[in-house]
Amino acid sequence: MKRSEKAKAGPRFNTLRPDDKGRPDDIAVSCDAVHIERMDTGAWWIGIYRKGRRSTFWASSKRAIELELIENDLGLSDDRESGQRQRKGSNGH
Repeated sequence: MKRSEKAKAGPRFNTLRPDDKGRPDDIAVSCDAVHIERMDTGAWWIGIYRKGRRSTFWASSKRAIELELIENDLGLSDDRESGQRQRKGSNGH
């Protein structure tokens, strides 16, 4: 990759910073895909994929873990629908 192409690609991250007890505290990864799946009320499985390899995390709590979408610049959409929204584009037009 040329220097100008690297600049366009944006910053690359590969950081897993633990807290004082060794638990993940700050995770920053440049990746191909992220898969997050709720396994139960208080448990989420997280997979981060890059170049055919994967790192996974398990997030759990004795109480429910709430996940809320607060920014959607990528245009994520509900794939349970007929697929019509994805064909139209991320903003539904």
